[in-house]
Amino acid sequence: MSVREVPDIGQPTLERPASRNIRWREQLIEGLIHLAGISAVLIIGLIFLFLLREGLPALLDIPLRQIFLSSRWYPIEEKFGILPLVYGSVLVTLGAVVIAVPLDTAWVAPIYHATAGRQIVKCVHKGVAVLR
Repeated sequence: MSVREVPDIGQPTLERPASRNIRWREQLIEGLIHLAGISAVLIIGLIFLFLLREGLPALLDIPLRQIFLSSRWYPIEEKFGILPLVYGSVLVTLGAVVIAVPLDTAWVAPIYHATAGRQIVKCVHKGVAVLR
């Protein structure tokens, strides 16, 4: 007997009949999700192309040594040193780590102790009991 066959003794079937309306809604939602994914990839690609089109002339005119090793960023005076931008990014990242790690540790440690810590203690007790 298959799942769709109705038993002779009047028991309920294992599967509810699928509604056309539900299938249509699911297909619509799947289509919208697919469209959103494709449009996100296209938009990111267009942003990349725009940045490449706008920045390539500057990268061709200015030597890479000046860009990566210069410590001044004054576009008006045509000084395009990227070192201050990298330095600022490193400082912001370090600041975020200094703030986030203690907060994360203070938040996660009690949760870990309350949940996973008990399981670890049980395993250790079992191991110690076996050694005795």
